[in-house]
Amino acid sequence: MKSFQGKIVINERRIESIDENPGSLIIINENTQSEFINAWAYPGFSDCHGHVAALGSKLNELDLSKCRSAEECIEWSLLNPKYRGIWLTGRGWNEELWDDKKFPDLKILDFYYPDTPVYLARVDGHAAWVNSKALQLAGVDKFSQDPPGGMIIKDKSGNPTGVLVDNAMDLVKKFIPKYEKEQLKELILSACHNLASYGLTQVHEADLHPENVKVFLELDRENKLPIKIKSYLSAQKDEWKNYDYLPSSFNNFSICGLKFYADGALGSRGAALFENYRDADSKGFLLIEPDDLYKKAKSGLEKGFHIATHAIGDRANSMVLHTYSKLIEDGITVQNSILRLEHAQTIRNDDLKFLKYKNIIASVQPIHCLSDAPMAEKRLGDNCKYAYPWKSILNTGGKLVAGSDFPIESHNPIIGMDGFIRRIPFDRNESWYHEERFSREEAIDAYCITPHKIFDDVLNHDNVQKGMTADITILDTNLETCSDDEIRKTKAIGTIVNGNIVFSDIRK
Repeated sequence: MKSFQGKIVINERRIESIDENPGSLIIINENTQSEFINAWAYPGFSDCHGHVAALGSKLNELDLSKCRSAEECIEWSLLNPKYRGIWLTGRGWNEELWDDKKFPDLKILDFYYPDTPVYLARVDGHAAWVNSKALQLAGVDKFSQDPPGGMIIKDKSGNPTGVLVDNAMDLVKKFIPKYEKEQLKELILSACHNLASYGLTQVHEADLHPENVKVFLELDRENKLPIKIKSYLSAQKDEWKNYDYLPSSFNNFSICGLKFYADGALGSRGAALFENYRDADSKGFLLIEPDDLYKKAKSGLEKGFHIATHAIGDRANSMVLHTYSKLIEDGITVQNSILRLEHAQTIRNDDLKFLKYKNIIASVQPIHCLSDAPMAEKRLGDNCKYAYPWKSILNTGGKLVAGSDFPIESHNPIIGMDGFIRRIPFDRNESWYHEERFSREEAIDAYCITPHKIFDDVLNHDNVQKGMTADITILDTNLETCSDDEIRKTKAIGTIVNGNIVFSDIRK
């Protein structure tokens, strides 16, 4: 059993003793005692793919995720304007939730914001909706060429429509003022406390620009980070090489690896496919070539970094897996090297065999399946049979950890577990490609067992036990025995990190 009820005594950040006693949970740390009635303790939940500062921005800035049309986005922006300098910024729009299912254009933005530059990121962060003022400031017009790995969407006359995909976003984004240090601190702390309220003791920051490492380090030195953060530094453009950071562990913050992008997202049709999209005359595009990924990853591995590469489309996943295989076979990796396949969203059967390598880890986000299923069917058609192949990865002998890709999706790990176990999309009543579902044990392992074994190098971490670091998630439901309908109703009522209660909803 992964769950535990009884008494847990904590001393100097570790569990000193446990005493099983069904019915309640008592936590004793030095001279304090907390009791949770009808609660269950689990090894601390991890979210292995997220974006901390971006979550802070979503919690504090213009959030368009609930808008159901371009017009609603405008209405919401007028009611809740959020500025960075002179720029109106926001994120979260998703045309797949709108009636017309079409990308927006700049005309409506120009009508309401003729003199204010506007930059609104799509929900997946792989496209942006901007107005003419923003394009003007960035020098983007009908004569501008698509940058490598990006697209300036244009109308029949060749004029930009206001939607920029993947690397084309940088043409405008670089002109938006950066956060001041104190602002960034507030966003990080806001996000961390919110993450803790969902039972998360540890998150993996999946793309941290090295210039912001100092902010996390300062918060960590001040003992202000309530949860643990394992960071992967931006490396697509060799950003990490301009700084002196190497893999290091501090208090609650650590530098673990480098982050690359093989392709874009399925929703914006930037994911790299072997075949054309079913709803567009395009196969997407790679954001990095195989030789470049090999060289960049080799450089990082030789410094002791883990490597994490975003891969959505089947062509991108194939390219990354072949590159990882070559790194292993060429002797570039060592025993503890970790090669992460981030998202692993669409993998052809012939490429699953690469996941047998012990160095390769699939990092997946089950909630993407629940929200993306209708869109994936439009983009992939019958190739959906290769999408979100969780069980296939395990059956091949691969290792898998779970996350959410917050703030793109909810960071509530219970929704992710429910996705693993039932695999019922939000707009459906039946399981989608049910053969890829997980058992309850497999789902729990992906959040609170496997991440610790792989990234914390803890060999014996199958339940709450004496000697383990006191990172504990407390739930109001036993996930191993509750009914299927009760899974998604489960709530975190306590989060303990290094023996400290960083969130509690105590029920005495």
